[in-house]
Amino acid sequence: MIKGLFLSFIIKWESVWEGALTLEQTELAMKHTLFRVSVWDGEKIVAMARMNGDLGA
Repeated sequence: MIKGLFLSFIIKWESVWEGALTLEQTELAMKHTLFRVSVWDGEKIVAMARMNGDLGA
């Protein structure tokens, strides 16, 4: 399930930005995400957003 979400994030990223993220880069980005949300249409993710930060450190 988690790997599928990461792959969906990569696909959404590529639809907006040039250059592909690797699975490892995506995993690292998600580890540093304070909040994330996905919008689903049945079994397909149609939108994703994430908030990153340093928690005040």
